[in-house]
Amino acid sequence: MKQKPWDRYEAALLLSYCLKIEAGDIPRKEAVDIVSNTLRKRAEVQGVEIDETFRNTNGISMQMSAIRNCYLGKDHGLAGSKLFHEMVDLYKSNHDALEQILQGESDKVNRSIWQEFLLWLKEAVPDKEKEIVTSLAAVSMLALKSNRTHMPISEISDVAEIERLQSIMRKPGALGLHSKKMLTKASHALNTYVQFLDKKADDAAAPEESQSVSVEESVAHANFRSTFRNLLAMHIQNPLAVSTRDGIFHALDGMLCS
Repeated sequence: MKQKPWDRYEAALLLSYCLKIEAGDIPRKEAVDIVSNTLRKRAEVQGVEIDETFRNTNGISMQMSAIRNCYLGKDHGLAGSKLFHEMVDLYKSNHDALEQILQGESDKVNRSIWQEFLLWLKEAVPDKEKEIVTSLAAVSMLALKSNRTHMPISEISDVAEIERLQSIMRKPGALGLHSKKMLTKASHALNTYVQFLDKKADDAAAPEESQSVSVEESVAHANFRSTFRNLLAMHIQNPLAVSTRDGIFHALDGMLCS
């Protein structure tokens, strides 16, 4: 099967994980797995016919080396494509441009998945809905602040990426958290999201029903974004209180009690 040419989003995602590897934020093998899974899933969602070779880990590993050579300006080893050189030049001239490409695509692919999760959450665990959504907002801010991820959790639908955050949360002092109670809340929230994503994958073979976004979904999504904005605002107003150790989750507890 003839391989589909790489597009700007694919090159941007590859470069973003190349930069994470260079910064020591993620092991190379893990980055390759995430990029491969993300691009294969994206193609399937777009209705592209793929086989076992499409954006598989071997191919992604080679392309990762190629775009790394572009980034480092090496003239030996695997040569990068014209698109890879353009993406590297774009990043070097405007870091925000790379994020805008990733953000725009993620919004299109993941918005409906996150909305489905919020609706499922309301039906599956209504008594824990607010706590889980607010915990995910806090974990999302911490992960972004520490460069553990490049986008909010609400825009991540790749199980491998969420599981990577789960493994980070299992470590003592994960993301600056030391309270066992707060770590438990965060881990439970991530587990719940993974449970939903696994269920969605299991149901993928079933006939897809057309479903409009309900008022409840819109309200829940708005609540998540509001919580996220509130945490950011608190961080700006009092950086020490909402950025050190358990400050974010102390703020979170206050929100849950309000």
